Parts: sequence; C-alpha cells; structure tokens
Amino acid sequence: MSLNSFNQLTLMFTVKKFAELKDLYFGKKMHDKALNLLRESVSFFYVMAKILTDCRLSEKEDDLDDKLMPTISYLQKLGPEHLEQIFKSARWVFEVNQDMAFQVISSCLSLDNILIG
Repeated sequence: MSLNSFNQLTLMFTVKKFAELKDLYFGKKMHDKALNLLRESVSFFYVMAKILTDCRLSEKEDDLDDKLMPTISYLQKLGPEHLEQIFKSARWVFEVNQDMAFQVISSCLSLDNILIG
C-alpha cells in the first residue's frame, strides 16, 4: 500500500468517525455539540485532506456546497421546537454564504407556516 493510499484511508476513516459522532449527538439531542462539530469539521477536513493527500483543494465557490451542506442538512432536520438553535447556528453559515444560509431560513419559514396554517 502506498503512502498516498494509506493517507486517503486515514482521511476516510476520520470522516466516518465524525459522521458517527454527529449522528450520536443528534440521537441524544445534543444539537449544540453536533453543530459545533460540523462547523469545526469544515476547516479540519480541508486541512487534513491537504496534508494527507498532498492535493490542492480549491477554495472556490463551488466547494461551498460540500463544506456547508452537512450543517444545512442538520439544521433542516431539527424541528420547530429548536428554532432558537437553528438561528444561532445558521449565523456562521450566513457569514460564509448568504444564499446557502437562506436554505435554512426558508426551511424554518416552511415549518412555521405548517404550524400556523
């Protein structure tokens, strides 16, 4: 096994463990911890991939989907009883990309309309 293959396996294993921990936090309703983990993972996985695979990952706008979608998906899974948490955690997504943050906001508005209507 080449060093590059080993490094890629290491990164894949780390990603899997992050996903399992996030799912555990969701199941235990530890949403603050899960959302902090997701936020930190954006930078962590970028740096790890760069170090381990010695690749040149771009910081282009195209990569934002990959970086922000796990957090957006998580926030969209939370119910209306977590609106305060959703808005608090969506703030950093909004700072990075306003258009993507509006996906969370529009999802919350849809939840609100369901409750009101």
